[in-house]
Amino acid sequence: VDRVAGGNLISIYASRSVESFGDDWEALQIEKGSIKRRLRAFDACVVAGNNSSNKQEPTKEDKKHLRPLYLRLAKVKRQMRVAETSR
Repeated sequence: VDRVAGGNLISIYASRSVESFGDDWEALQIEKGSIKRRLRAFDACVVAGNNSSNKQEPTKEDKKHLRPLYLRLAKVKRQMRVAETSR
């Protein structure tokens, strides 16, 4: 469970396989935006949670549990490039 940004990460990156989008460019854009919003929300929560005055950015250690989401984002971007070339 993604306790910082809320929700279940599995439901985000495993709810629909990227292959099922096919060449649906708009659906891929929506999926990419959704993933990026989740990642930005996590960053914002971590930065807001730092009580120091210098507001440190999230570290690699902070983000390691988000790796499946980053992998899904990369896969969506690859699929978008393929869909773009077949347009």
